[in-house]
Amino acid sequence: MKKEHRKIAICLLIISLCYTYLVNCVNIHHIKKENPQNLQNNARSLVYNSTIYSIDNYWYVNNIKNFISSGRFTVDTTKKNYEVRRTPVYPIFYGLHYMAFGEEKSYYFIRFTQAIILALATVFLFFAVFNFTQNKYISLGAALLYCLQPGVAISAYFTNSESLSSELVCFLLYSLSLCKLQPENKKRWLFFGFLFALGALCRPTVIFLAPSCLFAVLYFNRWDLKKSIFSAILFCFGAAVLFLPWTIRNYFVTNGDVVLLEKYYGDPMDYGMPNIYLRKWIACWINPADYSSERISNTMRANIALNEPAAKEAVVDSLISALPPKAYIGNHKPEIRKAYLDIYEFYRVKHFAQQSNTDSIETVASNNLRQLKTNFIKRSPLDYYIITPILFAKSVIFQSNSTSLSFVDNYHGDCLKIFIKGILYLINVLSFLSVFFLLFYLRKYADIYWLSVLYIACTFFVIIYILQYFENRYTVPLYPFMYTLLSVSIYEMYVLVRKWLNF
Repeated sequence: MKKEHRKIAICLLIISLCYTYLVNCVNIHHIKKENPQNLQNNARSLVYNSTIYSIDNYWYVNNIKNFISSGRFTVDTTKKNYEVRRTPVYPIFYGLHYMAFGEEKSYYFIRFTQAIILALATVFLFFAVFNFTQNKYISLGAALLYCLQPGVAISAYFTNSESLSSELVCFLLYSLSLCKLQPENKKRWLFFGFLFALGALCRPTVIFLAPSCLFAVLYFNRWDLKKSIFSAILFCFGAAVLFLPWTIRNYFVTNGDVVLLEKYYGDPMDYGMPNIYLRKWIACWINPADYSSERISNTMRANIALNEPAAKEAVVDSLISALPPKAYIGNHKPEIRKAYLDIYEFYRVKHFAQQSNTDSIETVASNNLRQLKTNFIKRSPLDYYIITPILFAKSVIFQSNSTSLSFVDNYHGDCLKIFIKGILYLINVLSFLSVFFLLFYLRKYADIYWLSVLYIACTFFVIIYILQYFENRYTVPLYPFMYTLLSVSIYEMYVLVRKWLNF
């Protein structure tokens, strides 16, 4: 390591730690100011006055508590096959803090652990990008874009996998850069495979790096098939060190299912299968994150829980009146109304009538909602396969990634907040536009370009055509790659401008 690089690494470490602390102080100050009673509110309230509350805490902090009390490493001991509902890395990571410090203090100390890991990840990202580009300015730019992204820094004060997954991707990228420098080194491919499995078992979307890994194996071995196969075998062995024990364990706890990462049986959020089909129909014409099926279901369930102050028909009609025009493609209002009435009745029976057998009414509601999707596709395949996916891509690209930032809430009329959101919005847009700009420099940055683009493209494909649902947290593991492409683009644009100005 050069002395100059060592100084940069130390500076990055300090910058990351200080920035993470300061931006979280600001964020928590605003949370306390806007919610002085600390009423439970997603990303806008605190847990033990330490970490930021997230509705996803349930999925990560309960495994260790259930393991200690019942011997079952599961989110919920009353739910079938919930032992495989979440990948194990983050629950174990939190569990170590829980066992070391107890319930309350675990939330206090985990912030510091995550802040330190973030600072180290920033340093390793710097070295990774340098190994790919041999340019300290590009490397420094990528590291700073990453660690100074306020969403990344604030994630260190959450207790869910967003706080660890992108950092593991930084370590993974560094390991991959070492494979580039010495593709004949067996230990490096083994370790790279191990880190790949560690990242995927923290955040399943890291598995979408698999095409990039295949490209790396072939490209770093100069397309030599024999060497590539050997490197791939080493990579697989390294990954199997973590994947195999987890898969074997899952096979036994589920009585015969092969689960590599995680799996849910039925509705992953316990709303019932009709809600799944409601979401799939919504995904025909809009991102369900923007028009929530859960919000529709919650409105129905809340009315039933309050002994129906509003009639069932009135609730359903109010929900239907809010539907956008595209929702009626392929379906008429009576058909949609019938499907809504059926799902309403399903919630009445399932959650409030306390009937043990709800299969028949669940099937009826599911079939009617499934038919809405079928009718939509028959009427307008262009919307389903082309237009709506474009709208999904638009929602991924044209956004500021600032949902976790309480200090930019209510930004209308506030110049500073608008500026912050504008900068974050611009960075996100330019990061994706870099994919196209760098086509002009493909020969110069072929390795890091294709590694990044394959990962981004695979993630987009799964979000748009398989999950058909997007929240900005899904792209968090992409940040190290996105900001690397952006840093390369900024540098090359700077060089280009200097040539134009003859400076």
